[in-house]
Amino acid sequence: MRLGVGSRSSGYVVQKWVQGGPAVEGFLITKKKKRKEKENFTEWDVVYCSVPTSPGGGYRSALGRLIFKTNEMIQVIQAPDTVRNKVSFCAFGFFKGQVVLEGKLKALDDKWIQVIFEPPVLTIGAFDYKYGGQSEVKLEITYVDEKIRLGKGSRGSVFVFQRR
Repeated sequence: MRLGVGSRSSGYVVQKWVQGGPAVEGFLITKKKKRKEKENFTEWDVVYCSVPTSPGGGYRSALGRLIFKTNEMIQVIQAPDTVRNKVSFCAFGFFKGQVVLEGKLKALDDKWIQVIFEPPVLTIGAFDYKYGGQSEVKLEITYVDEKIRLGKGSRGSVFVFQRR
């Protein structure tokens, strides 16, 4: 079962998606698995985040979602240390666009990673606009297998990623 963009905010759907198991937070605690490095370097759909603005910032806020209808949220991890987060959207129902963050990944220990992102690049139609400054995130990888990756941000956000 693949989750669509509209399902991202539904914890119930995510709970069912992990095959009727406990809620995502419980799943993180009870189903930990040692991550395999080769499974991390690929493309992932962001199918759930407990805080909608964590992936995509203001573009995923309540007002942002009215103006920028999200089409997809993707995270690409490329060896040796590149992370690219992309939120694709349709602005005002007419203009296709995306926001891309690219950063460098650093393993802090066997579970925690840190990514320092360059300023975001907003693209609408043929126009690119780089704005803002660098940003930094820390994420604990709590579970990974051939289909899903679960993580918890340093501020408590829970993420579910599905391999593309």
